[in-house]
Amino acid sequence: MECSYYSIIGNFIFGNSLYGNSMILFNESNTIEDNYIIIHELGHSIYNHYVDNKLLLFKDVLSSEICAIVNELFLNDYFMKNEIIHSTYFLDSIMKIIMDGIIEQNLSNYIYIKNNINYESIKKEYMRLLKGICKENLNIDNSALDIIINNNIYNSVYLLRYLFALIISINIKTKIDEDSNYVNIYQRFIKNSSNTESIDELLSLLDLNLNDESLYDNVINYIKSLIKSK
Repeated sequence: MECSYYSIIGNFIFGNSLYGNSMILFNESNTIEDNYIIIHELGHSIYNHYVDNKLLLFKDVLSSEICAIVNELFLNDYFMKNEIIHSTYFLDSIMKIIMDGIIEQNLSNYIYIKNNINYESIKKEYMRLLKGICKENLNIDNSALDIIINNNIYNSVYLLRYLFALIISINIKTKIDEDSNYVNIYQRFIKNSSNTESIDELLSLLDLNLNDESLYDNVINYIKSLIKSK
C-alpha cells in the first residue's frame, strides 16, 4: 500500500501485486492537487502491472515511487505547456520534498557520525536544522514537538526515499525529453527493477550513475525551469 506524499488526509493504492491488480482509494478535494494525486497513484498501478517479479518486497517501493513521480512530472509538463494552470503548487511540492529530504539526510549523518542515538539529542538536532532552514525562531511547545518527531524523524527512511525517487524521476523525464527512445529503457527499468539487489544495479537499468554530477545538475535545471514558468 502506498500513500501519496502530498495528501494530508491520505490517498492510497493497494491490491494483489501477485496478479498485478491495483485499486486506488481517493479522497476528492476538488482542487488542483486531485490531478497530481490521481496520476501519482496511477504510477504505482503501472509499476504493479508491468513489473516482472510480482512478489514485491519493501525494496521495490523505491522503484514504484519513481514511476509515480515520473507520472506527475509529465502531467505538470502538460499543464504548463498547454497553459491549463498557472500555479506554484507543483514547485512548492517539489521544494518540500527536497527540504524534508535534506533535513533527514543531515539528521542521519549527525546520528551516525556522533554515535549519539537517543530521543533528546535527535529532538535538539532536528530543531537546530529546522530553524536554520526556516531562518526564524519557531515557537513550538514540547507536546507539538513530539508530534513532529513522530511524523518526521521516525519516517526518515520514507522522506529520504522520496527525495531519491524525485532525483531519479527528474533525470528519467530529462532523458525522455532529449530522446524519446529512452522510453524503452524506462520500460526495461519497470519490468526488471524488482530483480536487482542494489541501488547501483537498479540505476544501471536506467543507464544512470549516482557519481555522475549531471544527475544533480538536471534536478537544479528542472527546478529553475519551474521557477521561470511561474
